[in-house]
Amino acid sequence: MGRFLYASMDWIILDTSSIIFSLSNHFDPFAYVRDNMPTYRILISSGVVTELGKLGSGRKKEKKYANVALALLGRYDLSIAKSPLPVDRWIVKEAISRHCLVCTNDIKLKESLRDKGVNTVSVARNGSLR
Repeated sequence: MGRFLYASMDWIILDTSSIIFSLSNHFDPFAYVRDNMPTYRILISSGVVTELGKLGSGRKKEKKYANVALALLGRYDLSIAKSPLPVDRWIVKEAISRHCLVCTNDIKLKESLRDKGVNTVSVARNGSLR
């Protein structure tokens, strides 16, 4: 797997969809960033943590992966930003203001970000970012 080299960016925002999709395909997105993108720091919104908590206490198939994600959050050096904004709005705002890369598998969010000039990546089924 290649390394991403965007010298002007030092943050990557992960959204709930990318975290759940990664884990459902037996891939740790936090380890991937650490191992393959060493110049990046992971940034997530407190809203993502809230979404994972709701999914983790629900009955849907994502429950297992949400609970794994919550357990992994404490194992990695990442930043959780407190925000009262809805998650997608926070992602757009932060990505623009910090000039950072966003990892999302949410098609609507990805299109919105790209329309605003924000670089995005998605998680592929094989665990790579594209």
